[in-house]
Amino acid sequence: AQIEKIINGELDAGFFHLPKNYEQLSSISIYETDWSLGLPKYHPLAAKKKLYLKDLAEQDFIFFPRTSAPVLVDRIMALCYEGGLTPKISQEVAEERVMLNLVSVGMGVSFFLNSADNIYKDRVIFRRIEDFSLPVTQTLSWKTGSTSPSLNQLIEVAQSTLGASS
Repeated sequence: AQIEKIINGELDAGFFHLPKNYEQLSSISIYETDWSLGLPKYHPLAAKKKLYLKDLAEQDFIFFPRTSAPVLVDRIMALCYEGGLTPKISQEVAEERVMLNLVSVGMGVSFFLNSADNIYKDRVIFRRIEDFSLPVTQTLSWKTGSTSPSLNQLIEVAQSTLGASS
C-alpha cells in the first residue's frame, strides 16, 4: 500500500524492502540483509553445526500470509522448493513480533530477516541456513521525477548520513 501511495503522489517517500524494481520509483539503498531461521533455543536442530533446508522437512512453519507480500513469499517458497523443502505451514501471521512469540513458545520455526529485533533472546535463536539466501535491501524510495523541496531535503540528509557511515 505504501508503494502505491508514493506512485499515486499521496506520499513523498517511504522506507521499505523493495520486493522488485519499480520503474516509477527511484531509491537509495540503506542496508542489505539476508534471512535466518528462528527456532526455540532448546530445539533439537539448534545444536547442529550447519543447517540445510532438507533438515527442516518435518518442522511446522509459522509463515506470513501470501496476501501481505506475494512477491516475497513466492521467492521464499521457490528457494525452499529448489532446496528440497516443502514447508509445512501450520500458522500464518502477519506481524513479525507475533511470529517471534509463537516461535519462542515452541509452536514452530520461521524465517526472519537478520535485521529483526530478537526480543526473546533467552528463548529464540537465529540460525543461518546454508542453502538459503535471499538478500533484501532496505531502501528510501520516492516517485521518479518528484520535485518536492522536503523530499529533496530528505534525500540529501539520507545521502550525507550514508556517506558519513561508510
